[in-house]
Amino acid sequence: MLANVQAANAGTYAATVTSSGVNTTSSLATLALLTGNSATHAVNGLGSGYVAGQAVTITNTINYTGTATSLGWSVLLPNGWSFASSGGNAGDVGPTAGDSSELDWAWTNPPSSPVTFTYTLNVPAGSSGPQTVTALVILRLGGSPVETLAQPDPLVLPQLLYYSADENHDGKISLLELTRV
Repeated sequence: MLANVQAANAGTYAATVTSSGVNTTSSLATLALLTGNSATHAVNGLGSGYVAGQAVTITNTINYTGTATSLGWSVLLPNGWSFASSGGNAGDVGPTAGDSSELDWAWTNPPSSPVTFTYTLNVPAGSSGPQTVTALVILRLGGSPVETLAQPDPLVLPQLLYYSADENHDGKISLLELTRV
């Protein structure tokens, strides 16, 4: 396990598992760092969280230096959540409405950095507590693809709770909402 990964940690790694005196070694994996590059995701909307039974929109920005020959974005969703739509520069290939679990976007002819796009997720009415969304960017700058997790990793979405009188979920109870109570 590597914490606070630095350029000196770049290289090829394998895992060896030992059980009952028998060793098994995994395939090789390459760790490469995107120096000066980043991928981020953030939540649009009041309070940067979600409301059970409503949609939530997540904004993503991918920054890189150089000319990308391919670009991919992969997202792991909370259990029961599903894809609704994309906006902005959301790639050549993307998920379809209703997809759940893992969502993938691909740019075969990536635009110049930064690449910004949004996606909207349907949140089930039964969702509660903090939920996590993990995103991975796969970037090819001519050579082997480089994978990096979007920051923050994971994106933790707190559940936003409102008083039942706050029908428009703006965090305030207007006189009109109060008279409905």
